[in-house]
Amino acid sequence: MTYGLQPRQRFQSSPFLRAKVNNILVLGNSPICGPARAIALRLRQALPADTYLEADYRRYWDSWSIDSNTLSVGLSHYFRPSLLLGVSYRRYDQTAPSSISRTTTGSPLYYTADYRLAPFTSGLYGVHVTYTPAHKFLEILPERSSFDFRYERYIASTNFAAAISPAD
Repeated sequence: MTYGLQPRQRFQSSPFLRAKVNNILVLGNSPICGPARAIALRLRQALPADTYLEADYRRYWDSWSIDSNTLSVGLSHYFRPSLLLGVSYRRYDQTAPSSISRTTTGSPLYYTADYRLAPFTSGLYGVHVTYTPAHKFLEILPERSSFDFRYERYIASTNFAAAISPAD
C-alpha cells in the first residue's frame, strides 16, 4: 500500500502478519525494499579418478541491512560408468533487519512479524545415487534414461527440521 509519500518512504503491509507494538497486535509496516546486491562465485572442478567437485558461494545484502551467506559444496564420484554417487552440503545464514522490530514499544517507524526477516542459520545435507543402465530398461524407457535417488536432511536454528526424498 502506498500513501502518497516519497518512493523511498512508502510502506507495505500484510494483513496476515501482525506485530506487537505497545503490547497490541497491529498490521506491520515495512519500507518497500530499496536496492539489493548479491555476488556469487562458482567452481566446478573435475578431479582425478572420475571425481567431481562443485562449490558455490553467494553473498547478499540490501537496504534493510539484511545480510546473508550461502555456501554449497558437493562431491560426486563415478564408481562405474553407470553408477554415480554424490554427497552435498549447503549452509545458509541471515541477519535480521536492523531497523525493523517484531515486538516493540513507543512509536517505531518500521515493524513486522514476518518470520522470513528473522535471523537464522540452516544446513542441508544430501546424498544422491544416479543409475544409468547401459541398455534400454525393460524396453519401455528411452536409451540412456537414468534413475536418480536422493535424500536430503534440512536443519535450521529455528527448530525446524525436515527429511526430503523427492519422488520425481
